[in-house]
Amino acid sequence: MSRTLLLTACLTICGCVYIDDSPQGTTAPLPTTRKVARYMPPADQYVKSKLIDFDSPYDTSFVVASGIKLIDDPDKAGNRVMIAPGATIKLGALVRGREFPGPWDLLGVRVRADRQTGVKLTLTLGTGESPCESDSNAGPHWEICWIELSKLPTSMPIGTEQLLTINSVDGKPILIDEVILAQSRTVVSQSTVPGSGESWRVGRTALRWQVFAGEHELLSLPAAPFVEEGYRVLESNAVRTVFISPTDTISIDRNGRLIENGAARLDERVVKFAKTTAENDSPAMIEIPPDQGRVERTLPGDRDNDGYDESRGCYTIRSTASRLSVRLSPQKFPVSWPVIEVIGLPPGAVSVWLEGQIVPWVTRLSDGKTIIELPVKLQRPIEAQVRVK
Repeated sequence: MSRTLLLTACLTICGCVYIDDSPQGTTAPLPTTRKVARYMPPADQYVKSKLIDFDSPYDTSFVVASGIKLIDDPDKAGNRVMIAPGATIKLGALVRGREFPGPWDLLGVRVRADRQTGVKLTLTLGTGESPCESDSNAGPHWEICWIELSKLPTSMPIGTEQLLTINSVDGKPILIDEVILAQSRTVVSQSTVPGSGESWRVGRTALRWQVFAGEHELLSLPAAPFVEEGYRVLESNAVRTVFISPTDTISIDRNGRLIENGAARLDERVVKFAKTTAENDSPAMIEIPPDQGRVERTLPGDRDNDGYDESRGCYTIRSTASRLSVRLSPQKFPVSWPVIEVIGLPPGAVSVWLEGQIVPWVTRLSDGKTIIELPVKLQRPIEAQVRVK
């Protein structure tokens, strides 16, 4: 019997299963710490390029419509806008000389109406095909209606005719200002799934945030600022990402904990991939000697003040030393792959041992926090040793 099988058997008998996720067939030492820059999201930033804004009377030469006129913007002195129940814009002429769609994945039109009304955008090619359409709303405040360009060929010959049609659904006049191109694509987390070695990626494409393990999409959420009341990234690092909307908070980590508004969520796509689910109904009890630090019990997501943050699916301790002994004891149910976030460790490489085994899943963030993912199914009290060199 191999040493690994013998150790696993012993630990199973003792009530704690150590999940060996180290690469097989190699004796090279595993890195014990990965220092990863934490993503601090700028306020809804994205790359954009203005195509037309109707400030010049010559801009109407790009418009195919009757009964249109330019008026002063009621909100901004010196700004001119177009008023019409609908218009068709010669998009092909506006993008002539540039790669299109190229890197651009969204086309937007800034609109406004006296009252809430539907707005339909349609992009039509010279062949008569209309591969891109969207339905949005306009109201008494300026808003950008977006249309995805994903169904267009990656690159079209210069001179290809393209028409953008903007229509008010109820036929009432609307104000039309800028027409812009946007590049929304961004990646906020990229790492490796423990054990399987699959790539872990969280990013935004067009109107949605997407979470992937390998080629499998696990989660898709409407993305602000492109979707009204869509989700923004509150926190993202190599281990987890937290999304917020005006009404909801959703957290997902690379071991499969999916949490919505403090409750574990079972999504079919995530469950097929997950090593665990959030232990929110019965988290383990966490302890640390007083001379080494304390358990953080007052974080906003810790609803029971027990050191477990139900909104992010992790335990949090604040250290005052470079050597820690962290004890976890299961309560009603076993806990798989517990995650501990340590605040206040001094600078240096962090090593973690559990039951005589080194834990390879230790991530040091650029803000100094350390995230430890313990590859165990916790059925009895265990103690992890944390050291900073």
